[in-house]
Amino acid sequence: MHRHFDANYRSRISENLDQQTLFEHTGVPSKIIAQTFSPFSKFPPSRVSKGWAGGFSLPQSQTPIGVLLHGEAQPDSYLPIGFHRSAGVYASGIVKKVIEDVLVRICTKDVRQYPSATLALTSLGYEGSIEVRFAPAHFFGIRIDIFFKPTDEVRSIVAKIVNKLEDNVSSSTGVVRVLAREIQQSSAEVMIDVITSAISTVGDLLKREVFATTTKFFKLDVNFSRLSRADKKLLRSALVLRRCGFLNIDDFFVQPIQDKSLPQTNVNQQLVNERVDVDELSSGQLQIIGTMLSLATMVEDNSLVLIDEPELSLHPSWQFEWLEILNACLKRRKGCHVMVATHSPLIVSNAYERGLQVISLDSTIDKPVVSGNVSVEEALTQVFSTPVRNSSYLSSVLFEAISLANAGPDQRIQMLSRLRDLLKVYKDDTTASCLINDAVDLLND
Repeated sequence: MHRHFDANYRSRISENLDQQTLFEHTGVPSKIIAQTFSPFSKFPPSRVSKGWAGGFSLPQSQTPIGVLLHGEAQPDSYLPIGFHRSAGVYASGIVKKVIEDVLVRICTKDVRQYPSATLALTSLGYEGSIEVRFAPAHFFGIRIDIFFKPTDEVRSIVAKIVNKLEDNVSSSTGVVRVLAREIQQSSAEVMIDVITSAISTVGDLLKREVFATTTKFFKLDVNFSRLSRADKKLLRSALVLRRCGFLNIDDFFVQPIQDKSLPQTNVNQQLVNERVDVDELSSGQLQIIGTMLSLATMVEDNSLVLIDEPELSLHPSWQFEWLEILNACLKRRKGCHVMVATHSPLIVSNAYERGLQVISLDSTIDKPVVSGNVSVEEALTQVFSTPVRNSSYLSSVLFEAISLANAGPDQRIQMLSRLRDLLKVYKDDTTASCLINDAVDLLND
């Protein structure tokens, strides 16, 4: 995998993505994936979501429910993850929406294992599975007992809802509008069959698990290491009901990995056994889970991945480890190119350590550092043109300059170029500027 690292890329490619000009020549990526959790994203929405939101008809295989029934027969060549220009600055539950999209992908593809998705969770200290809790939605007055009714009675209830919506497509909103438009694009009879079948599939699970009719929710455990056909069918049925407005996703839960180094006390065992609601995770953890699960289930060989400001909400330690987690998620793919725009010196420093290509778009630096290990201070200075007070990096450069006073002309010329770049960075710092000018005078003598 060739990884290209852009230290200040600002999504200027979005205009081309809108016009789809990137797909008009040979040698193009198999797929372009753009990811950011910045609410100020300039990435455009996908053509499919843009068309659906705009009220246009789509092929049945690309509607929100049709994708679940038919799989990605004609997947979009460009796919955004997280925020895009049409998502709204204050889009609620964006990470949960991302996780739901992950579940849709895994139950519609003919793949039973997602080792990269498992790695994404285990790298954060959680088992490679997600528990999804579904509960009846209130749009149509549905209760959990519908899953225990005879099929004929279920079909009758569903028919009343669908037929009523068929006559009121224009007045429906939100999730209900999704179902109304699906009815409009296919037929009432088709949707009655689809929903009745999905209720029957979920009902079989509840009866086997001896759920009571008073239960407020039911849960499905999605294990990315092993997904049987039956697991996928059940998950797909639950998601169909979710998108039809019959079910809500109440919560997602993750399971902490047991620390075998801890004594096996009752207290420790209880902590391990307790699943963690993703709502209780930090925003940084949520971002990593959403990003990595999406990439693990979305990226194909020869994909182009664009990631903007991955450091948002991330603790410094997560910023430093972010590239390692990204590499783990993508290393099974071949021929992929990844471009990352960041303002994090920790990510840049780690990029240099890994031998990735770093480009600074700051015009004040004529020749930014392009290889070798780089400290955080050096990244701030050389890549982001940011002066650091009492900088140990500046001190080491000045000491190196002094030691080159009697060196050959080539070495002194190279050092003079570095010092001139530093003068541009420290132009407002009188003390640092004086010291740098003294070093310049010494080398010029």
